[in-house]
Amino acid sequence: MVTGGHGVRMRYDYRHDIAGSGAGVAEGTPRRLRLTRSGDTVTGHESADGMTWTEAGAVRLPGLPRTVRVGLFAASPRDPTLRRTGLGGATEQVCWTQVGGTFDRIALRGAAAGGWSDDAVGERNRTDWEKGHLVSGAVERNGAIIVTGAGDIGLKGAEDGARPVERTLGAWSWRCSSSPWSQRGSPSPGTGPGPRTTCRPPVPGSLLRRPRPAILVAVLTIAVPYAVTSVPLLPDGLAQWLLRVTPAAGFAVQQTLVEHPRAVAHYAPSTGYFPLPWWAGITLLCAHTAMLLGLAPKRLPRGDGWAEGDR
Repeated sequence: MVTGGHGVRMRYDYRHDIAGSGAGVAEGTPRRLRLTRSGDTVTGHESADGMTWTEAGAVRLPGLPRTVRVGLFAASPRDPTLRRTGLGGATEQVCWTQVGGTFDRIALRGAAAGGWSDDAVGERNRTDWEKGHLVSGAVERNGAIIVTGAGDIGLKGAEDGARPVERTLGAWSWRCSSSPWSQRGSPSPGTGPGPRTTCRPPVPGSLLRRPRPAILVAVLTIAVPYAVTSVPLLPDGLAQWLLRVTPAAGFAVQQTLVEHPRAVAHYAPSTGYFPLPWWAGITLLCAHTAMLLGLAPKRLPRGDGWAEGDR
C-alpha cells in the first residue's frame, strides 16, 4: 500500500506490517507498486520511475491456493477525538473520512481467470456524504481506475456491530464471581447435616479466616479495578496502571485486540484493550496468589488448620 504519512507498507494477515522506503507520498510524487508470486511466497516492490524497483517485503503464505484474487483498494481510517468524562476518563468520538486513489498503467502478467470486477469489502455508501457527494466504489476512466473508499484495513471489531469476545468472557466472569455464599455451618440441600463446601475464595479465606473479609479483599483487588477500568471513569494512564499491578491483570487472558503502531485508535481498558499481554497478566495473578499462599500459614491456627466455626 501507499500511505501519505508512512510511505510504502506491505501488510499481510491484517496484523503484520513491513516498512518500505518510508519516503512520503503525495499527488506530485506517486509510487508504482508491483506484486509477484512464486509458489507460496508473495513479494512486493516499489518504484518511483517504473525503471528501478526496490523490494518492500516478501511474505510466505503457507497453503496459498493455486488461483488467488488480486485487486486495488482505497482505505481511510476514522479520525478519533477524545471527550473527557467522569474523573478524567475519555470516550471516543470519531469522524468519518474518505479517500480516493487513481491507478493507471495497470498490467497483469500470467494467466488470468477473468476481467476486473467491482466488489464491496465491508459496508459502503451509507453516509450522507457518500449518498450526496461522492459514492465509494471503482470507476474506470481514460485507461485508469479510480477507487474511492472509507474505513481501515483490519479484522472486524466492535465498531462493526460485533460483540468482542472479551466482553462475553467478562460477563461470564462476573456471573461466576457473584455466586451466592452459604452460611457457615448450614447443611447442603438434600445432603443432610454436615460440612458444606462453599464458593469461598480459598486463599483469602485461609488468610483472613472469615468469609466477609475475604470477600472484601477479593472485591477491592479484583472486581473493583476491573469495574472502574471497564468504563470510561478514570484517566487512561491510571486505568492501565491498575491493570498492571493488581490481580485484575489476570483479565488480560481475554485480550483479543491488537495495538497497531500505525493505526489510529483509542487503546484503553474502557475500549476492551488490556495493557499487558495475556501471559503477563496471568503471571502477575499467580504472583499475587503465591504471595498470599506464603502469608496464609502464618495466620492459620494450629491443629488441622481451620477454626471449628469454619467447617
